[in-house]
Formats: sequence, structure tokens, C-alpha cells
Amino acid sequence: MIFFVNEYLLAMNSGIEHTQLKRLRLFKEKKQPAKIVTRDFDPLLEHNIQRLGFESEDVINLYNYFRNFKRPENGPKFIKYMDKKIVDLQLPDTYEIKYDSQFWKVFNHGNLIACIYFIDNQLYYIVYFDSFGKVVKKIDYDLEGYKVREQNYDALGNINVEFYFYKNGDKMLEENYFYNDRNENYAIQCQLFGYKNKSYLFNSIDNFMSFFLDQLNEDYEGKNIFIADRPVVTDKAIALMQTKAKKILAIPTQHALDPTDQRFSNLNNIYYYGLHQYVNKFSAILTDTENQKQDLQEWFGNKITVPIYSISAAISFRKKANVNFNNKISIKNIVYSGHLESDKQLDNMLEAFANLYKLQPVTLTIYGYGSQKKNLENKAVELGLSKSITFKGYTLNKDEIYKDKDLFWYTSISDAQPLSILEALERGIPVIAYDSLYGPNEMIQNGVNGYLVKLNNQDELVSVTNSLFNDEKKLLSLKNNCFSTIEKFSSNSIWSKWQKLINDLLKEDDSNANN
Repeated sequence: MIFFVNEYLLAMNSGIEHTQLKRLRLFKEKKQPAKIVTRDFDPLLEHNIQRLGFESEDVINLYNYFRNFKRPENGPKFIKYMDKKIVDLQLPDTYEIKYDSQFWKVFNHGNLIACIYFIDNQLYYIVYFDSFGKVVKKIDYDLEGYKVREQNYDALGNINVEFYFYKNGDKMLEENYFYNDRNENYAIQCQLFGYKNKSYLFNSIDNFMSFFLDQLNEDYEGKNIFIADRPVVTDKAIALMQTKAKKILAIPTQHALDPTDQRFSNLNNIYYYGLHQYVNKFSAILTDTENQKQDLQEWFGNKITVPIYSISAAISFRKKANVNFNNKISIKNIVYSGHLESDKQLDNMLEAFANLYKLQPVTLTIYGYGSQKKNLENKAVELGLSKSITFKGYTLNKDEIYKDKDLFWYTSISDAQPLSILEALERGIPVIAYDSLYGPNEMIQNGVNGYLVKLNNQDELVSVTNSLFNDEKKLLSLKNNCFSTIEKFSSNSIWSKWQKLINDLLKEDDSNANN
């Protein structure tokens, strides 16, 4: 079994999660057993899994793994389905309830003591208040109606202890929290109760996670491979595993601090555990691009003893092109899809678009979510282009993103490999991108399926785009070329690289066994 280990799987996900989902789809198609493993508790995980097009058994969560160890013998011990009867919540009849479609407010002699929240008419969570209106407790329920977690808050409104429960109602886990000198609240002690008739004490969530991964490793007897997909959260936990397994450290971002110098600048702090403290605990290191593999080897002075493999995170499952060329439409449409964060330099993109707009009628549609969304919306207003720049938010419907679009713009200063560039190319949308590390120059062929322009050169970005929009014959040629240029990203091509990596690791085991 191959486990892709991550922190979470949410309703809105980053490139790391989308990489895992593409990889899982590939492995399922090729009949290679694989699962996503998540650390964080999420009562909506089951809902998210289904929404993303996968099955419950495709994902294993740390908390759900242990919770299922003790199930009730005769159905749920707590609330299974909410039909909005006060008896279901076991509240005193003297309490006053004010009803709303999504939540209830519970009062005792005029004082608000609780808010009860629902999803699809089922109980989701309950928040309790003290006489001063401060939150003192929160209780979460899963979609089956079982009580999952109880959070208790201190006088300042910070979590100081959490309790988790087996599905039969027994206490499963206690996590005690502590604030460090950076005002970060984190679990410093985890105690697991009654698991296989024993109790266990862990001094960090990393140690608890390692214990969990060891249990998985023993459950799935055989030659298991664990891939640390999210830096900081998973690399240390996998490195600290006690049972024998193959371990791969994935590098989903740039490994060094300077986005323009990945050979000699200082190590990115998020890789302290993976590439510094525990690097020799791993069987292999995995980059998304060949260029990053070479730079990482040089960063180590070509002396690293752990083999580095390069396998694209971007995978195309399409079998044929689908070009949509709007040569009869006078307004040209540009699109961007991805995280709305500062490293993507979307403020730079908006400034370039404003200059392009002076030359001819164009539109820019931006899909995605992130901390910069409000700032970017304000900037569009400041530029006087709020009617020509549209923010669409996050969507899983990739065909919607690229429908009726003529070009894809990419202005990021850094990335391990932008998945959205391949998504555009496989739908016949040429890409104009800054030549940044990494990804664009391994996907874009100048004058064939798009253009690479010098990093942060807005004038060149505008000039190339304007010239292309004035040459519809050339634009159509690029569109027609897009699909034929992505063969190396096809599912079969990517799978052959995964086969080599897996076989290399398993051969190493066989070789050691024979010595």
C-alpha cells in the first residue's frame, strides 16, 4: 500500500491536495493500492471526500481511525438524526429556543447559554456560553450523529483542552494545549485511552501521528510506502516512525528562500525537518520538475546520499484536444486560476492588464481563493477596471474555468509546478507566463503553445499578448498545438515514472533481504 500523507482534505484545497487527488486517481486507474492519509480532525471530511469524487475508503484520518476502534453495539449512543425535537438534545423543558433555518439559540431566563448549528437538518456542533457571553465549550458531532469532540476554553477564549470520543461514547483522547512565546496555541500532550486495552502518552502531535502511521503500517502488512506531502506537518511524523517502511519526502514548493536562486540561498524553513534534521530517514526525495531536482542536488553540493526523483504533479487524463477558438468575438478573454497569495503576484498581473486594456478590449477572469482576494478586488476598482476584471472564487469545475477563454496568464514569482498551466494547455488555451522557477519552462514552448517572458517584465507580457491578439491566425495555431505538446504529462507517461520509483524502492528491500 502507498500512503499519501497530508494535514487535511478540505472543501477548498491548495495545490498539495489537488496533487494528491490527481495522483490517487492515477493509482486507482492503474490498480495500484493507495490511500490519502490526513492528520487534522474534520467532521465534514466524509462530505468533502464525496464532493471531490472519491470514496470513503480512499482516505484514512487519524482521529477517525481510532474512533472506529470502539463502535456502539446497538446503534448510536448519541444523536443520529436531528428532527428538531428538544428531547433529542436532552435540554430542560424550561429553556427557551429561538429557531432559525441553520441554528437555534438557547436561552435560560433570558440569558443566551448555547447556539446549536445544523447541516442538512442534522446536528453539526453546539457552542456554550458563560453568564458574560464568552464561549466556554464547543461540542462537535459527525455526520452519523455521534459526539466527536469537546473543546474547553479558558478565560481569554483560547482552547486549553480537547477531548475526543470513541463511537461508543468512551473517552478516546485528551489533548492539552499550550501557548509558546510566539503566541501559537498547540497541543503539547496527547493521551490515548483504551486503545487495544492500553493507554498511551505522547509529548507532541508529531509523536501521536507517528504512532498512528505505525499502526497503519502494521495493519497493511507488506511493503508499504509513506509519502510526506506537506512540509512540517508530515515529514517529521514519518521520519519518527518506528516500524519498517519506505519513506518518500515530497518537495511541493521551492526548497530555498530566494525564489530566483534555488542553488545557493538558505534553506526554506519549512524543510528544516525533511531536508536537514531527518533527511537520511527517507528512502527517496521527490520533486515535481527536473530543474528543481538538479538545483536541489547542487544545493546539497552533489553530496546527498538519498536518491532524488522527478515526477510531475501535473497529470493529464484527457485523450483528445478540445479547442474552442472564438475568432468572431471582438473582445479577447484572459483567465487565471490558482491561489490568491502574494507570491502569485496578481497585483502585478492586474497592472499589466490595465496597460493591455488601453490597447484593445479585453477581459480578465480570476478563479481561486486566498488572503489577497479583497486587496485585489480593491485594486481592480482603483484601476477603474472592476467591470473588466471578474473574481469567480474557487470551483472544482475546470471546464467552466477555461470555457470561452483565449489565453492563460501566469505571473507567479515562484512555484514547484503550477497545475493550472497544464489544465489550460490540455483544453487548448495557450499560456503566457513569467519565466520563474519552476514549471513554466518545462510546459511552455515559445511560439508553439504559448510564450515565456522575462520575470516581472510587464511591458513584455503586455506586448506579447497584444501582438498575439492582433494575429488571430497565430493564436489559432497556438491553440491547435496545445494538446500535442503535453504528451509527457499524460497519465501513461507519469505512471511509468511512478512505476520506476516504486520498483526501485522494492528492489532495494529485496536486495537487502538477500544479503
